[in-house]
Amino acid sequence: MNNANDSHDIFQVIEDLNLPNDKYVVVGGGVLVALGMHEWDGDVDLAVSDGIFEALEQKGWQQEQEAEKVVLKHGDYDIGVGFGKWDLDDLLADALMIKDIAFISLEKLLEWKREANRPKDLRHIELIEQYQKNQ
Repeated sequence: MNNANDSHDIFQVIEDLNLPNDKYVVVGGGVLVALGMHEWDGDVDLAVSDGIFEALEQKGWQQEQEAEKVVLKHGDYDIGVGFGKWDLDDLLADALMIKDIAFISLEKLLEWKREANRPKDLRHIELIEQYQKNQ
C-alpha cells in the first residue's frame, strides 16, 4: 500500500484524514521523515483534539490501550489526545510547520525519545542531534 522509500507519501496520508489544521499534530518519528532524516515505515502517529478523537471513535476506529493511554488505530494511523506529557495545545505551541502540516518540535521529540530509550529511539536521537548541529 505505501512505499516506505517515498517520504512524500506521509504528507498525502496525513492530508487524506482531512483534519482541521489546529486540531492535530503529527508526533513520533513522522517529523524525521518530513525533514528527510529517516525513511518512512508506513505509520503515522497523531495527537488530536478530544472532538476529533471522539469523531474517529464513532467512525469505528479500533481502541487500544497503550501504556496508560487509550489510542485509536486504523490502517496506518495511531491517534491519541496527547503525546508523552504534552496535550495538543502544548504540542501546537512550538510545532514545526512543514507543507502546512504541524509536526512535533524536535526538542519535544528528543526529550520523549530520551525518556523512552528504546533501541529505535537511540538511532532517532542520534539523527536529531546531528540535524540540530547542522542547522
